[in-house]
Parts: sequence; C-alpha cells; structure tokens
Amino acid sequence: MTISLLAAARARRHTRNRTPGTIHLRCLTPDDGRHVTDLLKRMSPDSRYQRYFRPVHSFRPADIARFVTLSRDHVAVGAFDGPSLIGIAQSLRSSKQPDRAEVAGEVADLHHGRGVATRLVNELAELATDVGVTHFTATVLTDNRPVLALMRSLGWPTEATLDGAYAEVLLTLPAELALATAGRTAMDWDGGWQPRGAVVAS
Repeated sequence: MTISLLAAARARRHTRNRTPGTIHLRCLTPDDGRHVTDLLKRMSPDSRYQRYFRPVHSFRPADIARFVTLSRDHVAVGAFDGPSLIGIAQSLRSSKQPDRAEVAGEVADLHHGRGVATRLVNELAELATDVGVTHFTATVLTDNRPVLALMRSLGWPTEATLDGAYAEVLLTLPAELALATAGRTAMDWDGGWQPRGAVVAS
C-alpha cells in the first residue's frame, strides 16, 4: 500500500472517531500540498515573518514538495481540525551530524494557545527517535517569545546561543522517548508508514 493510501486510511479512521474540539495529528504526504498552501493563508504577516524570517506571500511548487516529502531524513507532522490543516512541525536530519535534526513549525493564528505546537513537537520527537535522532536544533528570532517559551516548557535540556537577532537552540531529546516508542508500531520508512495509533490534542 502506498504512503498516500495509508495516510487516507488513517484519516478516514480518525474521521469515524472524531469528537468536537479534537485535533488529529498525522504525517503529511504529497497529497497534502493544497493544505500547506491553505495554512499559509491563515497565518498573519507577523506569524509568517517569525517563521520564515522574511515576508512570505506564497510558496513555490518546490517549497510545497519539500514540505510534504516523507523520508528517514525529513518528516512533517500536520495537525488537522476537521479537514483543515492548522499546524505543521517538521524535522530535517543533518547529513553531517545524523543524530541531530533541525526542527521548525507554524500554527494558524486562530489556533494559537490550544497546545497544538506542543503536541506537534512531541510527536515529531517520537518519530525522530525512530531513526536515531537525539537532538533537535532550531533557529528562532530572539523576539519570538512564544516559541522560546514553548521550548522551555517541554522540560528537555536546552541550550541557546544568541547571534544578533537570532537564537540558536539545541534541545536534547529525553532518553525515555526511545523507550516509549520501542513498544509502538514504528515507521516503515521504505514501504510507506504504518499507523501509529491516534494522537490527539484538545
């Protein structure tokens, strides 16, 4: 079964089990390109700047393709409220330091404060441990206080180095994440992905 068919099957299962106010998380696939475009439209100019460090009005096809590529080195987890994508967290593993992955994310403005970003990062961390990632890195604007506060709230060992308007953050993923994922159905990176059980946030 292809990645897209597995994703659709999981989405249908979540639809059957959906309850009001529940947000469903799943890995993005190439079929989700239009959702990525729609999410950008629901972000304010300031939110876009905080995420991309420059004004962004639209994505090129190559940008969208990069968002929705699923591999051992890149994973994007989406948060869905009904049919709408309201947040993304993605990680890109370093080719030079394969135990590290750069992480970034965004959430639609109307859904700030719902804990969406926290659940996305936690799910992304569990997926990353499946392939041996032990650290997340992130570049954050120093005035992006919500994201810096989010990273501190995770409770993981955190180091931050200031570089002008930017903070270079290093997060050490807790060892218990690897133990927690050991008993769950893991990613089948070569043949698609196997459902991991519903992950929800309210």
